[in-house]
Amino acid sequence: MSRRICHIFAFLHFVLALSLCTAQVQQAADSLRRSIARAEADSSRALLYLELGKLYLNSQPDTAQACFERALQIAQAADFAKGIARSKSRMAYIHIYRSNFDQAFRLCAEAIPIFDSLNLKRDLFIVYNNLGTAWNVKGNHWMAIDYFQKCLELAGEATLPPRFLNAVNNNLGQLYNDLRLFERGLTYSLQAYEMASMQQDEESLGIAAQNIGNAFDNLHQPDSALKYYRQAVAIAQHIQHKFLYVTALTNVANILLEQGELQEARRLYQESLEVAQANEDLYGLMNSYSGLSDVAFRQRAFEQAEAYAQKALALGQQMKAIDYTFSIYLSLSDIALVKGDMNKWQHYRQLHFTTRDSVSNVALVHAIQELESKYETRQKEQQILQLTQQGEIQQLQLRQKNTLIAVATVLLLLFLILGVLGFRNFRQRELLR
Repeated sequence: MSRRICHIFAFLHFVLALSLCTAQVQQAADSLRRSIARAEADSSRALLYLELGKLYLNSQPDTAQACFERALQIAQAADFAKGIARSKSRMAYIHIYRSNFDQAFRLCAEAIPIFDSLNLKRDLFIVYNNLGTAWNVKGNHWMAIDYFQKCLELAGEATLPPRFLNAVNNNLGQLYNDLRLFERGLTYSLQAYEMASMQQDEESLGIAAQNIGNAFDNLHQPDSALKYYRQAVAIAQHIQHKFLYVTALTNVANILLEQGELQEARRLYQESLEVAQANEDLYGLMNSYSGLSDVAFRQRAFEQAEAYAQKALALGQQMKAIDYTFSIYLSLSDIALVKGDMNKWQHYRQLHFTTRDSVSNVALVHAIQELESKYETRQKEQQILQLTQQGEIQQLQLRQKNTLIAVATVLLLLFLILGVLGFRNFRQRELLR
């Protein structure tokens, strides 16, 4: 049975503490609008509009986008570089949230060289993290890793909340686990675990424990995996993180199943099923049903095993999770075999092989697409950087040209004045004769 990885990729979206109630948001918004009305400098007005947009970023993204667009208009009119870059960065966040990736990538690519030229490391860190998250959502793991690595490179140069680094290390740990590079994933997850332990950052600690357990599990070290999975269960229960709780609990049950502790495994699968149902966690439901099917099969309750497997299969098909359904087809073929139904055995066995091959083909296509995207994105970044540099050169050349014109104008005026004075002096000498 495949182990489930808990995907919680953090957006570092520079928002105020979102525990504010509606009345507090409205009060803060009214205060900012009064400040905007009083502000004299365009740069101040642009920054205040950005702050106003932050208030609405999660609750009213359309209002937030309108604020960011207004900030961009003001910043562009005032040639306020920091305001231009921050407006584009925050507009990009909204586009990522809405899965408008091309627009988001374009805005980030335009903001990055400005942040870089102004040495705004914290802003760069946030943009890179959000780009990494966006590329992961698109299924391009290596591009995501590139941007998360850029975050770590900036970590020593920027003043950042400690939790930011925990999030990035956990993201990298999850990505390398996804790529089945478990030793590398373990390295990043252990870094997140150690840092989160020192900082008492329970959510990051729980996610790191789940990732470490997953790495040890796939490195065939079940005792170490079980230790960290159980820690993740305890933390998730304490902080009421339902998704993490179901994920870690099913993974504990998976190991116990392999160790022959069928009754305890069944109890944990049943508990994870109930929590997943309450939270509409479809992946949790699928894995719980699949686990219950495996327990029933080993207890020779084949009808029950088939019923659970069919429920797991229906959820997998609903979510188009072919990387899970191919193993469920294998379970159904085994059940058909022991029941003596050779037609079903052949049917499910064929579906298993077909789906498994499809998973391999999809992985190959994704690998090729990732390489292409990586190459194309780097080309675009270089082009934008070149255009930015060309624009700066053109501005410098224009300034130099304007300076030369001004100097020539002054010199011409001086020559004219000297000529007039010389002519008047000549006329006076002529009159004296």
